Amino acid sequence: MMLTPLLSLISAFMIGLIAVPQVIKVIHKNNIFDQPGGRKIHKAITPSLGGVAIYIAFYIAFCAFVEADQLKEFQYFIAGSLLIFFMGIRDDMLPLNPKNKLIVQLLSASMVIGLHSIKLESFYTLDFMGDFPEWFSVIASLFMVIALSNAYNLIDGINGLAGSIAALFFACMGGWFLLIQELGWAVFSLSMLGALLGFLWYNWNPAKIFMGDTGSMVIGFSISIVIIVFLNLNKALSSQHSYFINNSVSLSIALFAYPIFDTLRIFTLRMSQGRSPFSPDKLHVHHMLLRMGLEHHHVTLVILCVSICAIVMAWGLGLVLSDRFVLLWLAISGFVLNAGLNWRVKRVFFERDKRAEHKRNIILRKERQKLLQ
Repeated sequence: MMLTPLLSLISAFMIGLIAVPQVIKVIHKNNIFDQPGGRKIHKAITPSLGGVAIYIAFYIAFCAFVEADQLKEFQYFIAGSLLIFFMGIRDDMLPLNPKNKLIVQLLSASMVIGLHSIKLESFYTLDFMGDFPEWFSVIASLFMVIALSNAYNLIDGINGLAGSIAALFFACMGGWFLLIQELGWAVFSLSMLGALLGFLWYNWNPAKIFMGDTGSMVIGFSISIVIIVFLNLNKALSSQHSYFINNSVSLSIALFAYPIFDTLRIFTLRMSQGRSPFSPDKLHVHHMLLRMGLEHHHVTLVILCVSICAIVMAWGLGLVLSDRFVLLWLAISGFVLNAGLNWRVKRVFFERDKRAEHKRNIILRKERQKLLQ
């Protein structure tokens, strides 16, 4: 039985390796490309809709290896994610109105939260208040699913980044579900991991295909649901259980650290400049790192390494500190990282401007010498 989730991972990976090139061929045949320009930083026309291949690989592997009696547990998620999937295809081919996207997201989240009762129940290991009232539980869950889904969508800006962050998340969750013998959710997480790895094979710099909203919206939706499931399953475990997490809230935040950090940072910057938090720009952390001279794959590796450090540190601190202190540590770390990044960016741009001014002075000096001659 424990072998089944691992087989789902391998199968999803192999299917992904086969499916992505076929999607690329269809895109080329129908001339459906992500055009460069505007906020987009790629220089050549590139196939989008990579999420179609991820979706196909994930669901074939998941449906093949999940137990028949466990499949009922996922029926509302499957229905909701299908809505998100088709919304993503429509948005990748012809941009969709943000209000219509929000309506679809609300409907999809309502299916899982309302019909299957996968929702936030309390503040969990923060040990604050008691269980939520039903109405608050539903509202908080809807807000979390939509917020995290869109936060993940915002980081899909450079080659390999969004896929790598999601792969790290599902690897951690799949491993934990295996340890507590929740095989249905283990198959779910590892199938998604395999599909993402198959996609990343073609998405690593230089990218042959992009994830697009088709992928980022479904994956963000999946991550938000898995976080709620993780919190509830951990709450149901005895505190003496070998794999009980003492700081499930702060660890959940650490697992999704970069999308949360980048979204809060970018919203704060925009509002401090008197702009809408949803206005487009190139102020994301990955954009800043690119402007400092790093290549796409270097930026992705840097962010991935920082994310891994955050997860390891949050888990380690959770063994000796309460969840509140670990959460405080995450907040302080985020503030320090943001301050350090801003300082470094200003320093790089200052030095760049200084070098440019020095070159201009040299050119002017040479021109004066020519005139004097």
